[in-house]
Amino acid sequence: MYYPQTKTFEFDYQGAKLSVNLSLEAQVDQQYELAPHSFSYSGTLPKNWRESYYAMYLSHASDQVAIGELLDQLQALQPGASRDERAEMAVAFVQGAITYDWDTFHNIDQGRIRYPYETLWDGTGVCADKSILLAKLLTNLGYGVVFFTYERANHMALGIQAPAGFGSYRTAYAFVESTSYTPIGRIPDTYIGGIRLERNPLVVAAKGAGRAIFEKISSNQEAEKQLEGQFGKDFLMMRPEQQTLRKQMVVMEAELEEMKKQMRGCRGTLAPEKFRVCQELQEKHNRQVQAYNQLVADFNGLSA
Repeated sequence: MYYPQTKTFEFDYQGAKLSVNLSLEAQVDQQYELAPHSFSYSGTLPKNWRESYYAMYLSHASDQVAIGELLDQLQALQPGASRDERAEMAVAFVQGAITYDWDTFHNIDQGRIRYPYETLWDGTGVCADKSILLAKLLTNLGYGVVFFTYERANHMALGIQAPAGFGSYRTAYAFVESTSYTPIGRIPDTYIGGIRLERNPLVVAAKGAGRAIFEKISSNQEAEKQLEGQFGKDFLMMRPEQQTLRKQMVVMEAELEEMKKQMRGCRGTLAPEKFRVCQELQEKHNRQVQAYNQLVADFNGLSA
């Protein structure tokens, strides 16, 4: 007899640590393990075979209870959230709560892709697994969705329908990375190993996609420009833990600069009281430098 198992998923969203608990069943997961995981055809390979192949993973109804429960829990985390905010949480969930499966890294068109339920059950997946799960979530929210597939880079990402002028690759869809925390519409320059994505990926329609447009991308990008101006152009591509440290470093850099200005008056021959004040300031500066260096070491440690 199979009993439901509660699995906890943790992820970051807008600087907050969030978690959801899903009730999943081994029996359902085993049903998906026995389901087809390859594209079958007779005669000539259809031109739109990828659309049919990916649709196979999106069209099963046995995962709808789990998908609905997940979306309901995301909504409960932010009562009153708009549809775009729920979409952002769904993206953050897949990016952060589903770990990247380095052990079974495989080709997105020739390997065994997981069904969305399998990805939730395993709690891990490669780019195709995570992208298909995210496509299931976003189509359930009513968004227009496509897959971006990169044959040379062996990668898959999503596109979410965006307002005019905000699409990627001259399409109506903004790029969405599923494997790591990345803002919607932002395409990473490189991936691990120095891999770069092709500039002209294959665009594959996602079955069940709606017509909703991710309108929030406009205000998001304005806010992102401000963050990059304050914390550096690479800030948005940092992991959440790195972003926290970077913010602390910027604050401390400003404090150290202010101390340097104050210490300019500590040169030459000083009166006893002024000497005491300057000595205390120098000691405070030294402690601050040590604390700053520790922040830098912690930051670099996360980059390793």
